[in-house]
Parts: sequence; structure tokens; C-alpha cells
Amino acid sequence: FESINNSIRKYYEDGLKETASLKDKISELQELNTKLGKEANELAIALRGNTNNSQGPWGEMILRQILEGSGLIEGTNFRLQATTNADGSKIEGGYRPDALIFFPDNKVLVVDSKVSITAYTNYANADNDEDRRNALKEHLRSVESHIAELNTKAYQKHVKNSADFVIMFMPNEGAYLAAMHGDPDLWSKAYNKQVVIVSPTHLISVVGLASQLWTNDKQNRNAIHIATETGKLLDKLSDFIKDLEDVGKNLASAQKCYDNAMNKFSN
Repeated sequence: FESINNSIRKYYEDGLKETASLKDKISELQELNTKLGKEANELAIALRGNTNNSQGPWGEMILRQILEGSGLIEGTNFRLQATTNADGSKIEGGYRPDALIFFPDNKVLVVDSKVSITAYTNYANADNDEDRRNALKEHLRSVESHIAELNTKAYQKHVKNSADFVIMFMPNEGAYLAAMHGDPDLWSKAYNKQVVIVSPTHLISVVGLASQLWTNDKQNRNAIHIATETGKLLDKLSDFIKDLEDVGKNLASAQKCYDNAMNKFSN
């Protein structure tokens, strides 16, 4: 039983460590969000007016930082620029979403980064209300164009075991908030088109949940392994007891034969 006791003790100690570190993990994610927000604001100016050839890779870089910074492992818990499903088969239609986030039980979230920086920067730096309103309208048109694109591509219909929506990641927190402020119904409009718009803060929460679910899954699998090994040990113990009973019966029979033989000589 010592090995089983050690395994059970280790399982619960690991569980306590995971619980104790959860607070630290949340703190780390908050720090990461602050860092990404600062980088996004700085890069927004640098990328102003640039084409998608430079803005796209920047958004993908922020996406990678969030995924890796949350403790997920590339190739195991997520895949970037994915052309294949979790089982290795090709994604239908030749589509290539920016990221697939894998969950236990073979569930998948499709994430695509959509950068709307140029109009937002004009909006943030506008000198008067009219320029600000016009820039905000242009910003909303950009965001709505991305929503329509994702709705048309419908990545989630081509990726195996995907949720019935695709995550549209806006890598700049300010750009996200401006769009939500410009059209309070924008989020629900996108959701009705099976597109969920998220900011860096929201995505950090999603991948943090994914990380915790993988941790729980690992602990559950360890518990199942312990239960299985305990069952095997109990089966062996049961067989051993039966063998001891047989030995006892045989000893009793041998003792009786011995007594009978000795009685014959004594009489």
C-alpha cells in the first residue's frame, strides 16, 4: 500500500500547489495584459497608414504572446497558422485560421486576428469633434468589414470539433473599446453572424480558462490512474487472501492426517 499512499499524497499535494499558484497566474496574466496594451498603443502609431502586410503580422505577434504567456504549449494546446485539424487531417477548403485553441475532450476554438488600427489612430488623435466622428465611422466600417469576412469564410464550419462561432481578436484594447462605444449593438450583431469579438483582456481570460482546464484534465487523469492501480492492487490482495485460505485449509487437513497417524501409534 505504500506506493499507492505515496501516489495519492502526491496527487493532493500537486492539487494544492496548483490552487496556490492560480493567484500568481492571474497576476502574471494581468501584467501581460498591461504590457501588451502598452506595446499596442506604441505600435498603433508606427503602423498608422500601413497596409495589412505589416498590420497583420503585428496582430499575429500579439496573439502568439498571449497564447504562450498563458502557459499553453504550441502544438499541444494550440496551433498557429493552422492548416490541419487536431487529428492531423487537412482543414476543409484550404483555410488557414491564425490560431486553433484546443480544449480537453477534443473541443476547438478558432481564433483569427483582425487589425483595425489606421482609422482608430485617426479617431484617437482627432483635433475636433467632426474629424473624430468621421474617423469613428471609418473605424466601425473597418471592423464590420472584418466581421463580414469571417462570417463568409465560416472557419468554424471547416474545422473539426469547433465551437459554432469564430473568435475575432482585436489586438488593440483601445480600438476594441472605441468600436463598442461607436456602436453598442456591434457585439451582438457580430455574434448573430457567429463571430465573437474579443480584446486582449478577453482573450487572456479565454486562454487562461483553457490552461486551467488542461491542468484539471491532467489531475483527473492522474486520479483515474491512481484509482485503476488501486483496483488492481485490491484484486491481487483478494487473490492473495483466497490463496491463504486454501493454505489454511490444506494445513488443517495435513494436521488432521498427522494427528490420525500419531494416534495409531499411541494406541
